[in-house]
Amino acid sequence: MILGLVTRYCMPRAPTYQGKSAAAWFGEYARTMNTREETDRLNALRSFGPAVLPVLLKAMHARDSGPKRLALVVWPKLPAMVRSRLPSPIPAAQLRYRAYAVLAEMDPDSDEALRTLLNGLKDTSQAVQIQCARGLARVAQTSPEVDAALTAACNDPDPMVSAQALATLNCVGSNSAENRRLAQRVARTLPSVLSSYLPGIVSGELAWKSVRQLAKDLKRPNREYRYAATLALRERGLAAREALPVLIESLDDPYYLVQMGAVKTLGQLGSEAKAAAPALTRMLNQTTDEPLHRAILQALHCIEPISDPQVEKE
Repeated sequence: MILGLVTRYCMPRAPTYQGKSAAAWFGEYARTMNTREETDRLNALRSFGPAVLPVLLKAMHARDSGPKRLALVVWPKLPAMVRSRLPSPIPAAQLRYRAYAVLAEMDPDSDEALRTLLNGLKDTSQAVQIQCARGLARVAQTSPEVDAALTAACNDPDPMVSAQALATLNCVGSNSAENRRLAQRVARTLPSVLSSYLPGIVSGELAWKSVRQLAKDLKRPNREYRYAATLALRERGLAAREALPVLIESLDDPYYLVQMGAVKTLGQLGSEAKAAAPALTRMLNQTTDEPLHRAILQALHCIEPISDPQVEKE
């Protein structure tokens, strides 16, 4: 009894979210067919961060044993009352695919997660390959290894795998000139509907992140990810002031939308973003883009209101 109490209170407990473990949330996610519930459960799994990876890796190696196959056959024949009280069995193929789908929606910032995505690009399943190519759009930094894996996938005979790999490589590849040549060559072999395919990342997918995490996201190689991070920070209101230094750096981002996103987020911070005023003023004097010019003027007015007819007109 004493040993049981010691084990219970002294051993580290597995993390939970809303009272449920990562394994329980993944089971619910793998079973659901409802889009809204699927999103809620995916966000719950994201909240675990790296702690969810062991659950995903286990699911990726799932196999349908004899008893499992029997349960899959018997389950639909059980009375509805019995099925309502028990979790339904999940086919190994569904578990495996769903595990890769979750991994593709998380940042592959650990070596193990990155390795899993790279290996998944060589999988025999088209769906798994596409998910892994999508997931690599979220890498924290470029690398020759990621370039090589995506380049190989660009030459996959399956046009959907090739299109997704090419889109991701264009987002995170480290050799832009070589990528452009590859893109031109591969695009000629793809159906027109796939040649312009892009792996979108929207701010809602980052809602589970802290402001500190979003600040780090402003440095990711994928420009679409950086832009989504500026939007997600804007949605945090004044809490985004913790990311002020990185937002100021983002004013020099090579991607126009990231610049615009950073300007508007700084403007929303008002007087909390006073430190950004010199950089914004310098940017105002250098830009020739009219929409960006107006956005900067508005941001400066929000940071430090002045009686300027031009600003008030804007």
